[in-house]
Amino acid sequence: NHPPRRSGHRLGMMRRNGFRAIVWDIDGTLVDSEPLHKEAMIRVSAAHGQALPRAPLVTLLGKTTLDSYAMVQQLAPVPLSYEEWIEATEVHFLSMNDRLRPRDQVIEHLALFARLGLKQGAASNAPRGAVETNLRCLSSHITLHAVVARDDVVQPKPHPEPYLLAAERLGVFPTECIAIEDSPVGARSAYEAGMHVIAWPQSPGLQFTHATRIVSRLAEIDWHALIAS
Repeated sequence: NHPPRRSGHRLGMMRRNGFRAIVWDIDGTLVDSEPLHKEAMIRVSAAHGQALPRAPLVTLLGKTTLDSYAMVQQLAPVPLSYEEWIEATEVHFLSMNDRLRPRDQVIEHLALFARLGLKQGAASNAPRGAVETNLRCLSSHITLHAVVARDDVVQPKPHPEPYLLAAERLGVFPTECIAIEDSPVGARSAYEAGMHVIAWPQSPGLQFTHATRIVSRLAEIDWHALIAS
């Protein structure tokens, strides 16, 4: 059980002293893991004689594992409960974890934000096990100050709770945070928490209505100027 959190917009109105923190999404943003999640789902379906089509899975970007299970059961039903399906997909995902890599430009920007004196955290809709697996490929580069997984919240993205909790754990106000997201679902969560949202999508054609700015490369942004502002 988790206590309810105040609205990000109301909380943000209390104070604004410039940006003090970066809050990253994990899957598809910090770590190039989305293809492996899709592959794990396809492998589980195949093990039960079902051919799960890859194309519709792009619509799951940023959503919860429960959303993924519901889509699988609609497109290629498997005789597994939600808990059994989660366990099976995690087994396949972990079997491929040597293929996990930070997304291009992530390492240099983690270092840049550290030099700028910003706290760094992450907020994910993935369960804790998948989050910890994803972050291992970054462990030699940086230790994040706060990490929020699906298990930590009552309401996942697109609700603002994950980003509100990340800001709380970082000890900053949501309006003092820049969120970096690759999905419209995550961008909405951060925006409604009151954060400045940078959308950095991998998949073409995504429509963002809750982003402050959309970029194809993080280097497009003058971070020194943005932080100074």
